[in-house]
Amino acid sequence: MRGPVVLPLLENLSSMEYSEMLSKCTDRIDRKAKTSVFTPNSEMIYMASRSRKLRDLILSADILFPDGVGVYMAMKALRRSACVKTAGIDLAELLIKESAKRGYKIFLLGARPGIAEKASEKLRLKYPELNICGYHHGYFKKSGNENIKILKSINRSGADILFVCLGFPEQERWIASNLKNLKTVSMAIGLGGSFDVWSGAVKRAPSAVSHMGFEWLWRALSD
Repeated sequence: MRGPVVLPLLENLSSMEYSEMLSKCTDRIDRKAKTSVFTPNSEMIYMASRSRKLRDLILSADILFPDGVGVYMAMKALRRSACVKTAGIDLAELLIKESAKRGYKIFLLGARPGIAEKASEKLRLKYPELNICGYHHGYFKKSGNENIKILKSINRSGADILFVCLGFPEQERWIASNLKNLKTVSMAIGLGGSFDVWSGAVKRAPSAVSHMGFEWLWRALSD
């Protein structure tokens, strides 16, 4: 990674614990403050080190939450370590639990056809009080009439939170371009392959593997 290019990204990453970040997120949702949340991992930061446009895109987020052991180690080298090794999917699941308690409405956007629907079913089984107010796959044109239909669907749902799983950098670009047009959504979060995990289509690494910092290797071998 090219130090001078990567440094602004690492310096803007949150070093909060999960509980602090969750509190920050719920505060912004309660205040109806439009908030974009990106969760950069090592691959995203590496790509951004080679493209000013991608770097600026990542830095446009209101909240940057570090994802994975590689980012954790880089932050630690800067003596800005997060208190724990963090992952975007874990923050999202904490937000899901809190949404079930507080009545926040969640919309799932992205992944292959059928995956968001399956993820919705499994999350509802796990959290019976959760209000998933809609879902749609990620195979749609990101501009023009198709995109307008998606925006209208999300607006009709009354969603407070939008989870977007289109992959980097598509999901970040979509959030940056469209959050302002979402009437009820307070928080939009880019979550990569999280729907695949929640749907059961992809198995997440065992906790012992994640704890050792080898979840990236588990994903690579699984792919």
